[in-house]
Amino acid sequence: MEKTKQNVSQHQKRIIIIEILYQYFLEQNNQKDFEKFLATIASEENQSQITVVKDIIWYQSDLIKEIEKYLKTNWTFNSLKPTERAILILAAYEILYTKTDKAIIINEAIILAKQYCDKNVYKYINGVLDKINKS
Repeated sequence: MEKTKQNVSQHQKRIIIIEILYQYFLEQNNQKDFEKFLATIASEENQSQITVVKDIIWYQSDLIKEIEKYLKTNWTFNSLKPTERAILILAAYEILYTKTDKAIIINEAIILAKQYCDKNVYKYINGVLDKINKS
């Protein structure tokens, strides 16, 4: 029986991007290690996700400035946990630089936060993204 390629859902693609960004935030002080990591995971199936990650890294300083406008007083992007940073920066990128429906982006971020973050973090992420969306 021949195997057929399964289409990866947008949700699954976001999970892959979140996982790559998580690694990026862990390796942030060592760009060479992150580049090696990208080379080891690169495949035909995840090229589009790696491209998105590279775009996010390209726009990173603008994205972080936008996110930090809506964080609690005295909080910085780097004070967030790597998973929270990954979800926020992906969603902010999608809101600001893609044509994807904003409600879908925010809903996906909430789902990912519920899945990968501490109990009530999704509420905070929702609030930040809602403000970015309205800006």
